[in-house]
Amino acid sequence: MRTLIKIYCVLFVLMFSRTTDASFIGMVEFKIIPVEQKYDSLPPSAPILALQKINRGHGHVEIGGRIWSTANDETGAILVSVGDASDNRTPADSLGDEFLHVSGVLPDGLTLPSKAYYPIHFRNDDRNILCFYWKDGTTWEQDAFSFKIAVVAVDRAGNKSPASNVVAVSHDGDLHEYREKYIRDSERMLREVQVHVDSTRAEH
Repeated sequence: MRTLIKIYCVLFVLMFSRTTDASFIGMVEFKIIPVEQKYDSLPPSAPILALQKINRGHGHVEIGGRIWSTANDETGAILVSVGDASDNRTPADSLGDEFLHVSGVLPDGLTLPSKAYYPIHFRNDDRNILCFYWKDGTTWEQDAFSFKIAVVAVDRAGNKSPASNVVAVSHDGDLHEYREKYIRDSERMLREVQVHVDSTRAEH
């Protein structure tokens, strides 16, 4: 039974968690290659920036008389994709990305990276993803935020491209619909676990 509970907890985290404590998990700091500076003085072309997803920290829920939570309930996340930049020497998938805070106020606890980073390349996904995380709080009543960002591509010689398009990032703090879905998904998972437990007991 303890093994089944552990399995359930892992599945629960995989389904609902979105981050870790790291601010830029999965992102590796971009490195300039000094020798490239002798041969390359041309900047990359401007990249295209797109907002992919915003996740907010959220409160706990009571299901079956128990309070359910994960270690990541308090974490907010913003995922953006960067693409279409090219360079005369640095391959497109080896370019770094440096963010610009154009306007607005970031959520409390979120800081954009001050250096260039390599994007994340997921299997079976041609998007270049950059992820930002912050401690958003374990509540179902979040504060709204709204800000704008852009990005520049950086080649191995340290040359920077023109700025990308500006992207608005905003959330009104309303988690009502997400809370209802969270509860439905949690209840469904509990039912599936219980069916597995009952089947295992019947076999023995």
